[in-house]
Amino acid sequence: MLDPLKLRQLRYRRKLTQSALGELSGMIGVGICKLETPAYPANPKLETVELLAAALGCTVCDLLSEGRYDDRASVDVPAKKIDAATDWLKMKLAGGERPVARLMTMAELAGFDQRLLYRAGKRVKIQHDRNADGAVVWSLPRR
Repeated sequence: MLDPLKLRQLRYRRKLTQSALGELSGMIGVGICKLETPAYPANPKLETVELLAAALGCTVCDLLSEGRYDDRASVDVPAKKIDAATDWLKMKLAGGERPVARLMTMAELAGFDQRLLYRAGKRVKIQHDRNADGAVVWSLPRR
C-alpha cells in the first residue's frame, strides 16, 4: 500500500510542489494531495505508483508502507519483500501473459531483483510458455 508520509517526504526532498509532482507524473495536484493525506484511504493502481516513483527518482518500494496494520493488535507487522514482489507479479500477470524479459525490466524499476522475482513466480506457480515470436512468457496458472 502506498505510504502517504513517504510520498510527501520524497516530494519535499526533491523540493517539488504537489502541482509540480502532478505535472511530472501526469496526475493533477488534487490527486497528489489525496495520496499524501493519511486519513484518505488511497489504494492507487500500480501504474500510478510507478509514475510517481519515476517522477521522484526512486523505486516503487520506496513509496510503499513497510508494514501492515493489524487493527486487532494495534501493531505494525513488517511486510516481507517477497510478499510485495508476489503481489506485484500477480498484478502484472492479471491481464494475461507477459514476456519474462519485460517483466524483469519492470521488476527492476519497481525495486525487485531477478532472484526475488523468480522466487515470487515460484510462489504464484506461474506458467512458462513461448509466444508466437519465440519469447519466453509467464502467465498465471490456468484454473
